[in-house]
Amino acid sequence: MLHGEAVAIGMVVSAEIAFLMGLCDETCVREHYDFVQATGLPAFVPSSLTIDDVLYKMSFDKHHVKKPTMGLPSTMGTFAKNDDSFAFEVDEEVIAQALQANMDKRPESAPTIRKATNDSAADLIAACVTCNTVAPMMSVEKLAPWASRSQPMQYPCMCCAP
Repeated sequence: MLHGEAVAIGMVVSAEIAFLMGLCDETCVREHYDFVQATGLPAFVPSSLTIDDVLYKMSFDKHHVKKPTMGLPSTMGTFAKNDDSFAFEVDEEVIAQALQANMDKRPESAPTIRKATNDSAADLIAACVTCNTVAPMMSVEKLAPWASRSQPMQYPCMCCAP
């Protein structure tokens, strides 16, 4: 998974967290899903990851000190205010509930792999060689200028990369 894809999923899960904490309504959550999906970025935690996998990865995030700390929306495009800050400490149980809500909304059908029709990033889709997650990739020249276009590209996603 590319960093931007993880950020997109994180935005949606943050809206789920804000809803669970009473900071936003269901409309805000739905708008986050709609916006992220309209951009073509993933809105759902990949089926190859469990809640425990995500919580483990989050423990290495720069915003995870004693508890995960994050900005949460009150409406689409607006952060909720927490006294004199926009940061909220969030219990892992709430994050787990939000991740489960996201996973429960995940479509049953997995995306299909499309072949590149040209060198644009929007047309180049590849699957992770480890977990088979489908993800858009950068153009061949930016991703691997030395790669042969006749050979299938095999790269790990961000979750599987060492």
